[in-house]
Amino acid sequence: MMENGQGTGAKLGLPPLTPEQQEALQKVVLDIYCFTFYWGGNLFMVLRNMVGPEDIDDDLEGEVMEECGKYGAVNRVIIYQERQGEEDDAEIIVKIFVEFSDADEMNKAIQALNNRWFAGRKVVAELYDQERFNNSDLTA
Repeated sequence: MMENGQGTGAKLGLPPLTPEQQEALQKVVLDIYCFTFYWGGNLFMVLRNMVGPEDIDDDLEGEVMEECGKYGAVNRVIIYQERQGEEDDAEIIVKIFVEFSDADEMNKAIQALNNRWFAGRKVVAELYDQERFNNSDLTA
């Protein structure tokens, strides 16, 4: 907080920060905030709209593991098909869940893959709720 052109550091007898130091400090604070309050150590992401049910084959899991592995260590990939109704002809959507070993690596993958085009589809990559996943709830 600034008062009369002086930050809180001046009140504590600290020298003012350079713009570079202020930027670095803001990044560290944001990273800590995001990890603690947003991710909370969550290691699961979901890829939506990456493929349709007709695109699922024996190679898909390995292809996703390889692509996501560019951003960090992947523990597992789960391909989930979800029927959007009770009818026999109800639409089926595919969600691909990816578990990472590290939250920072997962975030890098989300940033890189979200809104990326894959086989004519715009991929949605986002964090998936850890508690839902742990309770085998893949419907969110």
